[in-house]
This record gives sequence, structure tokens and C-alpha cells, in this order.
Amino acid sequence: MYAIITLCSSYIRKRKIQNGLMIVLIFLSTLLLATSVTILTNTNNIFEKAHHDSNGAHQILTMGNNIHNPFAVNDWWQEQPGVTTSSLIPYRNLSRFTFNGKEVSNIYLFMMNTPNTPFMIDQLLFSEGEKQLSPPEGTIWIPTSLASSATISLGDAIEFHTGESTFNLTVSGIVVDMPYGALLQQMLVFG
Repeated sequence: MYAIITLCSSYIRKRKIQNGLMIVLIFLSTLLLATSVTILTNTNNIFEKAHHDSNGAHQILTMGNNIHNPFAVNDWWQEQPGVTTSSLIPYRNLSRFTFNGKEVSNIYLFMMNTPNTPFMIDQLLFSEGEKQLSPPEGTIWIPTSLASSATISLGDAIEFHTGESTFNLTVSGIVVDMPYGALLQQMLVFG
């Protein structure tokens, strides 16, 4: 046992700087972990509460390119016991839009017609604007992630490009995007 202790202590004495930096690194990582745990415990499950309030989806299936029949998939899920599904929501992919004369690209945009309310799943939580059943004609609801990244606010006009044509919509609401909040995707709802 004495030999093992002697070897360990001699190793520590030989590489003082390396061992000192490792101790600092371990201390900083412990401090970071303790801080993150403290922050998470002090939020009082605010994210879980928002997900519960919006009746957030546990799984979202985005089907495109005619790989699967969406009606057959939706019917199958509706027949499953203990599963609540929403109706199918057709959407359109857009690749870019223009705001304040600047083109915003490299973003995944899904534009859809507003489904009939009340929504069973993924009810919208408004962060700005008046809560309505659907956006008024010529207006759009955008998610908070898009509004903050492009500094868009209520009343701003956005120009969308679809192939050869363009059209303008005015922002009438900014909603919390629970399903796509962590992704670089955006869901646009228009009237």
C-alpha cells in the first residue's frame, strides 16, 4: 500500500500544472452543473406547464413527397386506444420571405390555412396580439422564434415568394411555437 501511495504522490508532484488545470476544470464543470440544476429546479416546471396548457403534441408527423398516404396514417392513429390526434393540416413549404426590404432565407417555412378552432392538440398561446379564433383576412400569425430572430413585431408587413408570384401579409399575432420552438423550423398561420 505504501508503494502505491508513493507512486501516486510522485506522479502528482511531477505534473503540477497539468494536475492543477484538471482540478480547476473539474471544479468549473461541477459549478456549471450545480448552477444548471438550481435554475431548472427554480423554474417550477414552467415548460411542462406551458406544454400542458397548450395540450402539446408528443409526436408530430410531417408527411410530404407522397411517401405515405396521410389519410391512411391519420385514420390508423385515430383508431389507436389512448391516442388523441388532430385533423390533418395541409401545409405549403416556403423557402424565403422579405421583411423591410431584406430577404430572409435559409429557413424552413411551413405555411398553412388556419384550422377550425378550438384545436384539440397544440392550442396556440399568444405572446403578443389579441387572441382570436383565426387571423383576419390578409393577416398572419408568426411564431416567437421567427419574430425574435428577424425582429418582426405586430403590424409589420411580410412579403412571401411562391415561385413566380409574391404576396404581402400583415402580422396580427405572435404565438409561442411549442412544437417547433427548439428547431429551425417555423409554422406560419394565415387567414
